[in-house]
Amino acid sequence: MAKIFSPFLPTGTALSFVKGVARSGNKIYIVNGVQTSWSEARAICANGGGQLAVPRTYEENQAIFFLRKQVNQHTFMGINDIQKEGDFRDLSGEAIKYFNWLPSEPNNVAGNENCVEMWEEGKWNDENCARARLFVCEF
Repeated sequence: MAKIFSPFLPTGTALSFVKGVARSGNKIYIVNGVQTSWSEARAICANGGGQLAVPRTYEENQAIFFLRKQVNQHTFMGINDIQKEGDFRDLSGEAIKYFNWLPSEPNNVAGNENCVEMWEEGKWNDENCARARLFVCEF
C-alpha cells in the first residue's frame, strides 16, 4: 500500500511543485497538477531530475494509483509503443513486464494511441500522446 511521504522540500528542487507524493520501496512518485502532452511531461520530469513513472510491480502501480486518486484525473506514465505498435516499453527502451490494462486495452483507437495513462482502479489505457493529461514523475 502507498504511504504518504513528507520530505523536507529544499529550495529549487523538483519537489517544490508537488501536489501529491507517494512512495514504494526506494522510489518516490510525485504529481504536480499540471496537464500537458506526454512528451512535455517527459521533459518536465527529466528537468526535475526524474522520469515519467513506470510501475514495474503491483506495489509501484498502487503508489502511482494513490496519487491518481488524489487528483482524480487520468495521468500519463512513462510507457509507450511509439517505436512499434503493441510493443510497450519504458523510457530507456526496455520491454515492460508488468501490465495492468483495462479490459479491451490497449486498443489503439484511430491508430494513434501510443502512450499509457492510468485510469480508475489503477488500470491502464493507451492514449494519444498529444492529449493534455496530468502526469506522475518518479525519483
